[in-house]
Amino acid sequence: MKITTIPGKNNKFFLHFKIENKQDLENLEAVRTVVTRSEFLPFIKSFNKTITQSYLFSECFVPASFLQEISKKAIPAFKGEKPIIQNTDILFNNEIKRDQFNEWLNSLILPDYINIIDEKYDYQPESVFRALLFKLSRIEATTGAGKTFITYLYSKYLTQFILNKPEFENRNKILIITPRTDLTKQTVSALEEFDEGQGNTMKISSIYAGAKLQVDADVIIGNYQSIKNYDKEWFDQFGCLVVDEVQTAKAYSIKTEIYDKVTNAEYFFAMTGTYPEEKTLDYLNIVSMFGPIVLTKQTKEATEDGIIAPVKINRVNINYIEDKDFSKNLKESGIIGTEKYRIEKKYFQNNNDRNNIIMDCISKIEGNQVILVETVEYIHQLMELAKQFYPDKYVNKIHGTVSQKERDEIKTYVKEHENSLLICSYETMSTGVNIPNIMAIHFPDGGRSKIRIKQSVGRGVRLHPKKEFLTVFDYQDQMKGSSFMNHWKERNKLYRTEGHDLTQELNYEI
Repeated sequence: MKITTIPGKNNKFFLHFKIENKQDLENLEAVRTVVTRSEFLPFIKSFNKTITQSYLFSECFVPASFLQEISKKAIPAFKGEKPIIQNTDILFNNEIKRDQFNEWLNSLILPDYINIIDEKYDYQPESVFRALLFKLSRIEATTGAGKTFITYLYSKYLTQFILNKPEFENRNKILIITPRTDLTKQTVSALEEFDEGQGNTMKISSIYAGAKLQVDADVIIGNYQSIKNYDKEWFDQFGCLVVDEVQTAKAYSIKTEIYDKVTNAEYFFAMTGTYPEEKTLDYLNIVSMFGPIVLTKQTKEATEDGIIAPVKINRVNINYIEDKDFSKNLKESGIIGTEKYRIEKKYFQNNNDRNNIIMDCISKIEGNQVILVETVEYIHQLMELAKQFYPDKYVNKIHGTVSQKERDEIKTYVKEHENSLLICSYETMSTGVNIPNIMAIHFPDGGRSKIRIKQSVGRGVRLHPKKEFLTVFDYQDQMKGSSFMNHWKERNKLYRTEGHDLTQELNYEI
């Protein structure tokens, strides 16, 4: 089989597979496996069925964004001689040179708290150099690893040395997508602060309700909801698309409502602390848009380097005496699956003794704490209880119906004080929020999503002078047969993989 990289329309490239014999045809199945997914999606309206997506077109073309996946997963499975993919040079920016990049890097005047000389931060400029070299790129960097600073370096170099060239005329802007309005504001503020030493020569604007768009901006930052409805012509001005926290929006939505409109762009860059599982459609679509992963900085490595705070998991074992057979009885009554989970969840949330345990655990830590749950009803329930137990604490809530202005005021208060308790929804607090003086996080609401757990723990790992480590209270209901028990077992596996300390236990009986 011959595999050649060829140009296509709209600055896209493809891998062309030339089938010459029966063995090549068999080997093509290994390619199909890498670029095809089938997934049952019952939670999407009208998608209550198995959806199959394939990026193998006409049985011989695959987007060149899958080059890394094909090289590492498909070709090693080929029978016979392993082909070398031809003409891959056309995929890269061969003009960027390491010496020139380092010279530019050393010329930047950055805030005092930014340290790129220390070798433990080498991954930050390294990820930028690789992203510029590859043109299509992804990084996976844990919370606190400096993804916003990486975004700044990437954007600054692009505007200064690449997008200012004649061939990028009328498509010389960068579009940065964030998950929410607060992260848009946070990113704008950070990029402006990083660029202050350069005289704020990179013009930055934002898009969200109430924001004024700066027409001559080099970089435009906005959330997915605010940008998706712009027409195709508006996107023609961008030579680069950057997506932060790419796991938070369904990748097929980004692809159809934003990516497919950005046809003039040559540079695509995605960042997250946690990508979807490789078996999912979301992962497939992310690779199709953003190509290879060029750098990873995992939680364990960042902790060992002292870049983020270590995490100690307090396993709060709740032993049920009177109701130990609650889940077993549900199953014996024929109540299973989603219905069983909903009943269990309601039972745990409304169990007064269990909620009192949460209040007791709050007393074990000094400083600001966050409780993360799924529903607004449970937020209000815990908030009323917390006010009774802790009348001297600043107790407040953040969820979807709390205005952006009020959220900003609450976060500012917490950053400036040390006796706060926030009770929040995962949706509003599990990604991107930067409050370094969070000392403890509580997970009383079950769940086993890898992305949600990692991102939620990440809310508390940022370094702070008074923080030796982050404490996570993980409420682990010892009720055999319950979904909650299955969930905490999965969470513990993830905690071990992340290198967190699981030696702490608290035991309760109710």
